[in-house]
This record gives sequence, structure tokens and C-alpha cells, in this order.
Amino acid sequence: MSHESESNRPNVYFALGAAATIVLLVSSQVIRSHETLLLKVAGVTAVPLSLLFMFAPFYYLNKFGCVESGKSFVHTTKVVDRGVYAIVRHPQYVGYVLLNLGLALLNWHGVTAVATFLACIFFYLQSIQEERFCQQQMGADYDAYCRRVPRFNFLWGIIKWLNRKRAA
Repeated sequence: MSHESESNRPNVYFALGAAATIVLLVSSQVIRSHETLLLKVAGVTAVPLSLLFMFAPFYYLNKFGCVESGKSFVHTTKVVDRGVYAIVRHPQYVGYVLLNLGLALLNWHGVTAVATFLACIFFYLQSIQEERFCQQQMGADYDAYCRRVPRFNFLWGIIKWLNRKRAA
């Protein structure tokens, strides 16, 4: 995150991911799905988990990111490595992916599968763009953070976090 203007932030892949998410939402309302209990359970699990990853970053970036008074959380000037940021580097994008997966699993058919696949790819590509941006803004601190915390794999992130806690 940066104190620079929002226009310097790369957002193309985010817009494409959001568009794929809209396709998912619309298609899930107009196309009949293939329902199975296992898919429904997985979807019902993924959606609430996605909300944790999507909304917790607002708190952590505002509280620990050295955001100037009156500025948005996107103007973070310090690497935040607490809470969900101690588990994954891009919790909001992980949340968007989990939301897409959960919604697709709740209403599984070909169009939702393709839309979800595309959304996941675009959000992942956006996270790579964000990392380049953050590295330019925060340098060595962000590089060290990248070595400690996985980009997306929150299960591996939890294991690494628990190992760091045990070693401390």
C-alpha cells in the first residue's frame, strides 16, 4: 500500500475479476444448477470464511498501517503483518476467491465454473501487481514480509504462523 495517489495503483486485473464475479452472480440466478450436498456444504463453508478475509484487512490496515489522518486504508505506509496479514499477504483477494468459489459451489454449472476460474486467475494476477507496487513503495521491509508470509495459501500461512509463534 502507499501514500501515493490511487491512480498509481494497478487495478486492471481487479476490474476483470470483479466483472467475472458479476457474471457468476448473474448466471447463478438464471441458469439451473447441479445440486449435490457436498458442493452445498463446501459453498456454505467458503462464503462465511471469505467474509473474514475480505473485511478484517480494513481494521488491520487502518490500525497498524500508519495511514495519515483522513486518508483511506489504501494509503498504508507501513507493512502490516498482524492478524490476517500474518497468514497471507493478500487477504482481501483470498476473500474474493473464496467468495467466488463458495457461490459457484452453491450453484454449480459450467458458466459459474468458468466465471469463477477467470475471477480467481484475475485476482491472483492482481495480487502480483499489488506486490510489485508495494515493493516499490516499501522496499526491503516488504521483501522480508514476502519471505515470511505466503501470497495466497492461507493453510500454509497458518502453519507458518504457528511455527513462528512456537519459535518466539
